[in-house]
Amino acid sequence: MLVARGVTPFVWDVDETRRRAVGEELGAHVAESAEVALACDVVITVTPGASVLYEPGSLRPGQHMSLMGA
Repeated sequence: MLVARGVTPFVWDVDETRRRAVGEELGAHVAESAEVALACDVVITVTPGASVLYEPGSLRPGQHMSLMGA
């Protein structure tokens, strides 16, 4: 959706090899840390939800979250 709108997204994954492969496939920027990715204006996650992504108070006004877990 972001690419279709002319926005180059950031991609982050705990596995560096997978992170770089997905970034290359999508033509995305590869975020070097979860903190960089989670600080974006729009955050879309696909996660099994084994840990907390956002600590209390870490979201900012206007930041959009789409969180999909297993």
